[in-house]
Amino acid sequence: MIEKHIVTASIGKRFSAQFIDECIAFFFGYIAMLLLRTIAPNDALPIITMWIIVVGYTLVADGMFVGQSIGKKLMKLSVVRVDTDEPCSYARSVLRNITYLLGVFDLIPLIGSQKRRLGDYLAKTKVIMEI
Repeated sequence: MIEKHIVTASIGKRFSAQFIDECIAFFFGYIAMLLLRTIAPNDALPIITMWIIVVGYTLVADGMFVGQSIGKKLMKLSVVRVDTDEPCSYARSVLRNITYLLGVFDLIPLIGSQKRRLGDYLAKTKVIMEI
């Protein structure tokens, strides 16, 4: 039997995955906004819909594909529970990503030895690399 080694993801790979995810979220949000503008050109609905898509995807993305957002899948990263190494659920994804509202304060713990942001501590998750 091959022993599985779990390696914490680097900050660079994590930022790259997040950048990819935000590009995807804004792309689909923007497309929805453009389509809705043809129906309601002077209404707030297109903008509100775009932001619902962006925020909604950002909150639940880490629960997709067995603990991988699209960006994390492309970067070969996974979000798992700290205590069991089980993949991140949608509920944990929302819990860990709601802290993005704190801005840079959410990222400060990344410099520590565990390389976990505030949202990871709150959701009891960590980001690992696939080997």
